Amino acid sequence: MALAEVRDLRQARPARSAEELAGLETDVLAGFVLARAAAGLSDDTVSSDVSHLAQLRAWLDRPLWEMEPGDADAYFGRVLRDTAPDTRLARSQALKTYFVYLELRHKVELHQLTGRVVECLIDEMNRPRGRRQARLPIPPSPQQVATLFAGWRGELVTCRKFAPTARNYTAARLMAEVGLRVNETRSLDLGDVKWNLGRFGRLHVRHGKGPRLRAPRADGPVDQRRRADAALVRRGRVGRLRRRPHRTRRAAAALRAHQLGRVPGPGRRRGPARRARRLRWAAPAGLESAGDPARAAPLLRQRALRRRDGPGRDPGDARARLGGHHEAPAARPAPGPVQLRLLDPPRDYRRVDPDAPADPDNRWLAWALYLAHRLGEVRGWKKSLRVAVARGLRIVLSVHVEGEIISYTAMFPPLRALDISVERVADVLTEMTLLLDDRPSSFEAWLERQLDGLAGGIRDDVEAWLRTLHDGGPRTPARGPEAAGNFLARVRPVLTGWSANHHHLREITCDEVLAVLDEHYGAARSNLPLALRSLFTHCQRRRTIFRNPTARIKVGEHPQRVLQPLHPQQVEQAIAAATTPAARLLVTLAVVYGARPGAARALQLDDVDLGNRRLLLADADRPITS
Repeated sequence: MALAEVRDLRQARPARSAEELAGLETDVLAGFVLARAAAGLSDDTVSSDVSHLAQLRAWLDRPLWEMEPGDADAYFGRVLRDTAPDTRLARSQALKTYFVYLELRHKVELHQLTGRVVECLIDEMNRPRGRRQARLPIPPSPQQVATLFAGWRGELVTCRKFAPTARNYTAARLMAEVGLRVNETRSLDLGDVKWNLGRFGRLHVRHGKGPRLRAPRADGPVDQRRRADAALVRRGRVGRLRRRPHRTRRAAAALRAHQLGRVPGPGRRRGPARRARRLRWAAPAGLESAGDPARAAPLLRQRALRRRDGPGRDPGDARARLGGHHEAPAARPAPGPVQLRLLDPPRDYRRVDPDAPADPDNRWLAWALYLAHRLGEVRGWKKSLRVAVARGLRIVLSVHVEGEIISYTAMFPPLRALDISVERVADVLTEMTLLLDDRPSSFEAWLERQLDGLAGGIRDDVEAWLRTLHDGGPRTPARGPEAAGNFLARVRPVLTGWSANHHHLREITCDEVLAVLDEHYGAARSNLPLALRSLFTHCQRRRTIFRNPTARIKVGEHPQRVLQPLHPQQVEQAIAAATTPAARLLVTLAVVYGARPGAARALQLDDVDLGNRRLLLADADRPITS
């Protein structure tokens, strides 16, 4: 009987070099990324997991398979102690997934090379607590959807701003009919509607989640009617746009009947032939003989729109706002011969007749009316505002010559006398680069009033400091007029008192600053040193003072107020004063859940989960008590 040497295959054998372990770590991470991508996860999800693993690897400073349970406890208990709960949960989940991959794919290989048995370090003892509860979306019934859009259509007639309301209605109708997501709908442009493709036109969805993956899935009888539409919504493809067949379809049928030479006779419909004779004017040249009604359809639509919503129709009309095309020049008029003026006195627009008809050859006025129409469509101007702005533009541009700049102060009196919005007219002229805003600055007038009564040297330093706060400097960002006003309100009484005995801020000592601070208490004691330190630091940078007297003065902590509980009588009075349902809800949230006013105003219907009896208030999940 012969003897043979038997060796355990699981016996650890040392690695050849550190480069081999580094290469193995890189290969393992690459395989992990490939496996997660094969599972169908998006690139953002895989990149997030790799980022979490990279931060763990940088903290551990060795391969992650050498991590011990004590290392995991130290990392999640000390390093991530003060981080957000979602961050700890996501990082632990990434580490747990990585160790599951190591156990399934590389457990034997790592044991042979390192002698370590790979086991997951995240267990029931150190797993970060927290989870997100999935909400069950309940789709509305077809009757509810029909009621919603029926009421919405009624509001289009009486709404104050037609353009935003029509935009919201169109977006909601697209999401309901075609099945688009919110990001896909908000990224659509007018150029994405391809009217010349297909029978009813097609919708090109280029952005969002659905084009990258697949169209929204139809999950019930309500969605069966749009299954064919939603299946075509992809990136780089065009989805069908559901709409009722309108004049284009009838015009194409009429053109086809005219080309076939159908003569109405007994038993035949006279509609197509009559429409062909009526729409014969709309057939483009050369298209009637080509025998292509599909190509004629979009051209017929454009002709019909131009005839219906031409320049004679008021741009504020509802039909023009729905699809009207304002035929006006959409570019700056070409320069022509200019007669130079001997003198340049300011224009007196009060001599212009506001009711005089506009010159049809005035190219600047035509361009201004086009820009006003476009701004009105974007901003939702109502009809009266559109008419007033057009009237103001006729007054200002009726005597305009090329090369002239319109002064704001010159056009303000006549337009304001006629109750015309000068700001809206100025917006149009600004887009035309014809406006000179020569109004005096309100900041300059305010600064002159506030600096009155200060000594000469102190006044110069304070003025330079306030201008730096308002406008910014080479290394100082602009803080705005509110910051300048707040800082000056804090230090102005002190500067007025110092101006009685000093002529310059370089004469102020540290003892004088401390004496002023001793006279203030509470929030004023905390805010005043900050303002004085900012002033003296600015003067020291400009080298107008020798030493900063506020350099070693401590600001101190802001005094905290002690909240006092309400008496039962006060609570009863608040409950009795809440007579409306909204007021009662706010009182209940404040009394039962301690909700602050901002959190109560931000509460939405989606934050209330009646099925699970949970309430999401101020990013905190709370149970609903009876």
